[in-house]
Amino acid sequence: TATLQNKYRELLNQADRIIILSERYFNGCLLRRNDFLLANTNHIIAFFNGKEQGGTYYTTKKAKSSNKRITNIY
Repeated sequence: TATLQNKYRELLNQADRIIILSERYFNGCLLRRNDFLLANTNHIIAFFNGKEQGGTYYTTKKAKSSNKRITNIY
């Protein structure tokens, strides 16, 4: 919606740095984003319900195996 698009632009304008991994959506782009985030942090904040499926599961599992600190706010 227009409201969400405006909020998105507002957030971008407040950012210190913007990194674009792809200009377009493609199958697997969200996993690529998550891998990039994991490679560039030591601590993740997740909203993870414990189900062993989906991107949040993938990311928290990979974070654990990489000894990253995880804060789950679910």
